[in-house]
Amino acid sequence: MSATTQRPWLKLVMVVGGAAFLGLSVLPFADSLLPKAATPTPEAKDERVSEAKGFELVLEKDPDNVYALRSLLEIRLRQKDLKGALPLLSRLAKKHPDVAEYHILLAQTQVELGDKEAAVGTYRDFLERQPGNLLALVGVTDLLVQLERPALAESILQQSLVKVKPGQSDGTGIQIQMARVYLAQGKIPAALALLEQLMQQNPQDFRPVFAKAQTLQALGKTKEAQPLFAKAAELAPPEHRDEIQRLTQASPSPAPSSP
Repeated sequence: MSATTQRPWLKLVMVVGGAAFLGLSVLPFADSLLPKAATPTPEAKDERVSEAKGFELVLEKDPDNVYALRSLLEIRLRQKDLKGALPLLSRLAKKHPDVAEYHILLAQTQVELGDKEAAVGTYRDFLERQPGNLLALVGVTDLLVQLERPALAESILQQSLVKVKPGQSDGTGIQIQMARVYLAQGKIPAALALLEQLMQQNPQDFRPVFAKAQTLQALGKTKEAQPLFAKAAELAPPEHRDEIQRLTQASPSPAPSSP
């Protein structure tokens, strides 16, 4: 599909949220490192610089010191120094190949620094070890959609569903993400059919209901979406209900009916 015909569906799939309605944090590791705090004073900033120099000295003598790597990474993230954080994340990811947070945050940092192809590679390397990791799957496939490569995104999700065993991953979440990738290719009937199938297979799971409601609303079918939003809110855990109600009130522009 050409770039000119892809863009309307790219807009649609961005409207239909991914990580948010799947219950995934965007930066789980960064969130755990960076609890909310007051704006630092100049004295605190000076102390942070001094601490960073201390951890750098430790790493000169012991490059694999995990405590020093994590502590220096925390400082770099608080300073919003992504370039400084990048090599630290690379080292942590290499040292801990099975810790998802390091790899996902590394990929997200690469995206923020403008190296999206490197981020795709980081995600895909990690998915070779953990093919069912939903946060990594959402990250790489959303990124590929932005790069207008939805066919590759679909292939990665299909491979994941083949590789993982039942019960070892969130199969419903992976298939919801597949529906979003269908939308990115203009395959609206296929996306809606898949979401309807998931609703029947998982009647107590709010996510396929919510995803279908978002899709219908993004297509301008507000009346059809409203009862699904209500049902999703009824099924959802308390921590997701406010977001569902907020999105119920949203009124995105209808997507085009044909590419």
